[in-house]
Amino acid sequence: MSIPAGQAEAAALLGRLTGAAPVETHISAVYVGRDRVLKLKKAVALEFLDFTALDARAHFCRRELALNAPAAPGLYRAVHPLTRGPDGALRLGGDGPAEEWVLEMAPLPAADFLDAMAARGALDAPLQDALGDAVFALHDRLAPVEGWDSAAALRRVARECRNAALATGLPAARVEGWAVALSARLEGLAPLLAERAAAGRVRRCHGDLHLGNLVLWQGRPVAFDALEFDEALATIDTGYDLAFLLADLMQRVGTGAANRVLNRYVARGGDAELVAGLPLWLSLRFLIRAHCLQRVGQDGLPWLAAAEAALHPAPPRLLAVGGLPGTGK
Repeated sequence: MSIPAGQAEAAALLGRLTGAAPVETHISAVYVGRDRVLKLKKAVALEFLDFTALDARAHFCRRELALNAPAAPGLYRAVHPLTRGPDGALRLGGDGPAEEWVLEMAPLPAADFLDAMAARGALDAPLQDALGDAVFALHDRLAPVEGWDSAAALRRVARECRNAALATGLPAARVEGWAVALSARLEGLAPLLAERAAAGRVRRCHGDLHLGNLVLWQGRPVAFDALEFDEALATIDTGYDLAFLLADLMQRVGTGAANRVLNRYVARGGDAELVAGLPLWLSLRFLIRAHCLQRVGQDGLPWLAAAEAALHPAPPRLLAVGGLPGTGK
């Protein structure tokens, strides 16, 4: 990954201001200083976004701030222009014409990110409960979106996932088999998805709710880095938003942790019917992670296997326990 040549001067300034080298993704460069973090959106065009125009980068910096600040007061601070000073040098802030835009955040210890905590076995039961509470609170403050066709939106996502998975070189026969099975599951759930949309379960959600986008902030888990560049991808059923977190927990921590977070979330909001949609939603989330990992040279096969397995869950079992009262059944 690299920063576009036209942003080299801005990148150098951010490096000097923070004393840090950038942490890069394909769409951003993040400079983590001692007292602040400065995030630069790269001037790139990809299949799912276009940040090449300065106005677009300004808009999406502001959009990221607006989406994330309510859930994490103090974590997201401000959007700043980069302008020319009297000496002609680029500076942070100022009144002149903006030549670039950056987002300022508070610094976060790397150890406090929930993916790092999961890796060292620190996602204990109380934190899992707090995580369920946090996701419920995040969804509860969002307004329902009316008139949304969840099944049609998920059909588009499924097609894009299939194409992306094939393009990364994941086994074609398995990907095609997954696509057929997922389509059947989706069509069977279409009436339920419509009922949930009519009941207000579709909202403008986080959209990218995995452990790497959750952090301990002021002693509680907080979601950040909500998907800002595609309203359609983030306008989803709250159960589908939750499913990315559950999928990540299943792979990184275990099904017990995922089940505890799910139970806590349902207990808080009473949305037990979301369980019926989980095989579909989990499978999509697993496959998204599979092709994303495969694209950057990591092993996506375990996630592909999980995507396949999610569409064929084990049938439920009813267990009856008998015995005399007080015997420790």
